[in-house]
Amino acid sequence: MKKIVLGILLISSLFALTACSQKEEKLVYIGIDAEILSVNYNDKTMTIVGVESDRKVLQTEAELNCKDLELDNKIFKMKNSKEIEYLKINDLKVADRIKVNVSEKELNKENGEFLKVEQVELIEKN
Repeated sequence: MKKIVLGILLISSLFALTACSQKEEKLVYIGIDAEILSVNYNDKTMTIVGVESDRKVLQTEAELNCKDLELDNKIFKMKNSKEIEYLKINDLKVADRIKVNVSEKELNKENGEFLKVEQVELIEKN
């Protein structure tokens, strides 16, 4: 009887310890305004830089790889508050204004590495 009670206490304490473990938080910056500096349509990459107040978050030029974004319909433009138009990288041009969602971990990458963004929204077409 003591072994059964001891076993139950041991198992419940293991569950309690694993449930209380610290979880990694993912901080995502939503809606960083940026301008497209260059687009490589063959490689499906682009170079962007933050504009206006978001220049503090995205201070230097950043390279984005848009292959996965295009496949997952994560490049889009809002037609109105309810309609979304999905875009391809070929729809984006130099000097277009976009909003990107990117994690803090990605922003801390070294120069020369591609940033992995959550999505790209076309705001203003030039």
